[in-house]
Order: sequence, then structure tokens, then C-alpha cells
Amino acid sequence: MIGWTASLIIQVAFLSSFNSSYQKAFDQAEKEGKPLLVLVGADWCPGCRTMKDEKIPELERDGGLEQVVFATVNTDEKPELSKRLLRGNSIPQLVLFVHNGESWRRFQLTGVHEPGSIRQFIRKQVARARAGSDESSESDDGT
Repeated sequence: MIGWTASLIIQVAFLSSFNSSYQKAFDQAEKEGKPLLVLVGADWCPGCRTMKDEKIPELERDGGLEQVVFATVNTDEKPELSKRLLRGNSIPQLVLFVHNGESWRRFQLTGVHEPGSIRQFIRKQVARARAGSDESSESDDGT
């Protein structure tokens, strides 16, 4: 577990060097002790545009992003960073990194989801990571 933890921290720090907005979000998340939520997608992807232009702004208006630091990564503009963030090839992916005091945990939500489902995903995974669940990485379908 220690090796995986160190690897993830190094990976997240390495990833942050690829994208200044990602770097800024990562730094802010570390400084404020908040989870980091990253939307990975592309301009040509209808689902990605829906998430970026409709679902995330609605979630933000409703206060659903208050407990996280949010960033976006475009797969076409930052292909190396995207490869390191994505699990599988499907986009959009919301990738959530949560620091539980000892290590960073990674969770993902793939596809288009309603703001309520995204809010539930964030709450569930933050609680799970901070409770110290044994699983180190998980995908969620938002249910």
C-alpha cells in the first residue's frame, strides 16, 4: 500500500506539470485540504460538451462543487496528461482525487450524469476515502 501511495502522489505531482490550470487546481486542493475533481473530455465529444457546458455549471450553481477544487483537461490539447488521468478510453470521465491524510485515493465517474448523481458520487467517495476503505481505486456508475 505504501508503494502504491507514493506512486500515486508522484503521479499526481508529475501530471500537474503538464497543465497550468491542472497544476493550479492541484496546488489549491493540497493547500486547502480539498478533493480534486477533474473533468476529462474533448470538444468534439457531445457528452463531454454536455457535462462541461450544462451539468457541471448547474452543479456549481447549486453549490455542489464547494467541497472540491475543479479542473478540466481536454484530451486533444493535453494528450499525455489525459492518458495518465483516464482509466479506459471512454470520455467524459470525472476523476476524483481525495486525500485521506495518508494518501491520495482515485475514483472515477464515466459518462454523462445529472448534477444530483455527481453530487452523490462526490459525497460517497470523499466519505469512503476518508474512512480508509481498503479499495484504492474505483469506478462508479453514479448509482
